[in-house]
Amino acid sequence: MDHNEIDKNEYFDVVICGGGLAGLTLGIQLKKMNSSISICILERQKSPLPDSAHKVGESTVVIGAYYLEKILDLKGILNESQLEKLGLRFFFDTGKNVPLHLKPELGRSKFKHLASEWQLDRGTFETKLRGAAVKAGVKLLEGVNIKDIEIKNSKNNNIVSFDMDNEIHSFNSRWIIDATGRRRLLQQKLGLEKESISNNRSAAWFRVKGRVDLSQYVSSENDLWHKRVNGMHPKI
Repeated sequence: MDHNEIDKNEYFDVVICGGGLAGLTLGIQLKKMNSSISICILERQKSPLPDSAHKVGESTVVIGAYYLEKILDLKGILNESQLEKLGLRFFFDTGKNVPLHLKPELGRSKFKHLASEWQLDRGTFETKLRGAAVKAGVKLLEGVNIKDIEIKNSKNNNIVSFDMDNEIHSFNSRWIIDATGRRRLLQQKLGLEKESISNNRSAAWFRVKGRVDLSQYVSSENDLWHKRVNGMHPKI
């Protein structure tokens, strides 16, 4: 059966609403923990996903990378399609106009296999995750618009109703997971909305054309500083 076909009599232990990063990784994790449970992911966006689908700050920190690499065993996919990174290096201004190599520095300057991080292209990564989820035995339905979620008591099934190809379908399931992000299906359904808390802090970022090589700001004679950065990428 094609993964996008529907058997109207299907029952699932878990239905995950939303097939983005959270929904896909959860489906894979549940299957790794218990391969016998039946899981269906309902996702609005159809394949193929766009390449170079970057978001501001779309990267993994060590704890997130550990989950992807060690818990979900996705290191092969990450190495194949994503860019391993060292994270951010922060150079602090002491107010004395000291040269770069003397400024206080925070951040890793060497790759360490116990603390990996990657810069993610969400398009290519989620395409790989969809394939990994289906391979693990998760049913994935694309082009789905979820219409309603009916919550039953502990002795009955939950019901998810959705539109796919202009036809209304519904699945029964023991558990329903809301991974729709900002849509917040279950939060709205159960009246759990909370007023947003204002925050006076903000962030700033900018793009620079080409490649910025910090090493050019430190004399090549300063071997100790340059040798700390092991395995520099070739210049572009």
